[in-house]
Amino acid sequence: MSSDSIAPASHIPSLEKSQIFKDKSNIIEKEGHDCYPHLDEANEKTITITIPAFYSENSFPVDDKAYKTDGSSISELNGDSSDHEAGTSYNKMHDPTYFPEGGLWAYLSLLGGFLSVLTTWGIITSFGVFQTYYKTDLFKHLSSFQLGWIQSLQLSCIFMGGVFTGRLFDDGYFYYLEIIGSTLIFVCFMLVAECTKLYQILLAQGVGMGLGMGMLFGPVLGCCSAYFKRKRGFAMCVCASGGGVGGIIFPIAANNLIQHVGFSWTIRILAFIELFFLIILISVTRDRLPFHVRQEYARKKYTSSIFSLNSWVDKTALHTPEFMFFVGGVALCFFALYTPFSQIQSFAIYMNADPNIITYIVAILNAAGVVGRFTVFLIARYLGALNMTVLFSIAAAICCYPFFTINSNASLVVFTIFYGYVSGVVGTFPPFCVPHLTEDITRLGTRFSMCFFALSIITAFSTPISGLTLGPNNNEFMHLSMLCGGFFTGGAILMILGRVSKAGWKWEVI
Repeated sequence: MSSDSIAPASHIPSLEKSQIFKDKSNIIEKEGHDCYPHLDEANEKTITITIPAFYSENSFPVDDKAYKTDGSSISELNGDSSDHEAGTSYNKMHDPTYFPEGGLWAYLSLLGGFLSVLTTWGIITSFGVFQTYYKTDLFKHLSSFQLGWIQSLQLSCIFMGGVFTGRLFDDGYFYYLEIIGSTLIFVCFMLVAECTKLYQILLAQGVGMGLGMGMLFGPVLGCCSAYFKRKRGFAMCVCASGGGVGGIIFPIAANNLIQHVGFSWTIRILAFIELFFLIILISVTRDRLPFHVRQEYARKKYTSSIFSLNSWVDKTALHTPEFMFFVGGVALCFFALYTPFSQIQSFAIYMNADPNIITYIVAILNAAGVVGRFTVFLIARYLGALNMTVLFSIAAAICCYPFFTINSNASLVVFTIFYGYVSGVVGTFPPFCVPHLTEDITRLGTRFSMCFFALSIITAFSTPISGLTLGPNNNEFMHLSMLCGGFFTGGAILMILGRVSKAGWKWEVI
């Protein structure tokens, strides 16, 4: 072999310490030296490779194959190029440190991410329509506290589902989670049409759909994040906007269908609309890192069993103050975030608003949220992600405190638009900021799990407690305003502490 055929270092993929590519019976290890592959003159079929030992434990593992100077693999040096014709042994699309920032599968997966949020958070942000029907018709004898457990369980289960799917996603079980989660959402949605008791609604709409949503949306967002780094903020905005779009489609459809076909058939029609989106989602979403690569990384990263608590916790996150403050802050914000979504239509009925406003108030709220989700990318670009969390946590608190003073159609619409926009930004905090605070994308699933665990605990009680503040007659909206404003204020304080722990008090885009 001539000297000019020796592969330069740039064509040798990342390896762990020293690795030999072919005949391991004749190994010369010079660990730590800048040596490159060459032929042993005594045996033309034997390759001796010495790799500098400066690769981290997260370096990308590759197959034991030789490399040509163009980076492609060869099975033999005697002219057999069948392995080369079959493909290359190092595929940069399978390298977690590489981000294509585009391409067909990247944008198709982005579409899948959009649909995953539409089919999960689009239903959750439409809950005000269901809440109104339950309160005025199906369960008119029950209090807001009792009915609040439906959305609360759904929120808790969607986040709790995300806790377990984070580790499973890191282990390479994306497609299993996607299929099982989609199936569970559709089946439980159809079962809601058959429910006549509160406990049945709690199991089907609260627990069943919530767990299915948790199995679906987190892994799909993690899949999208693996395609983008520089454009990740924009990608997350596109995905998050799906919740607002779903929050427009489902409330309008539900409010109009209930009047014509009744509750049961309304639910069935909505379930088939959901199924249509889920089929498209499954068809277009593909995990960039194949199963065997994720398994290899999981084996290196997790030293304990999958059933061990340590395997579900990223210990490096516990020593990252900005991440821990962020998790605490977003948990407090999410306690209050979805309360107006569940109570806004009931409040409009209480204040005798125009019938058209009552019908479309939830859709207006979500439409403003779409604008918020799309503009969050530009806001974060110029202010920084952590600065954005501080600003909009404070804005949400300011918005909630005067909620109870609304006394006209115009002021109700103004509040709805303003809060919808702010809530759209706040709702993007986890999918937007968790990847921003995670350098190693192979730990992204676990970081999401930790964040979702905190959210699952606090949202389990959010809607019932909010309903309890309304009093026995469901009209103490001043107490509700103070509760929501207080939690947003607490979240803003923790966001400030997280921002300060990251960059101090000096101003900078971060």
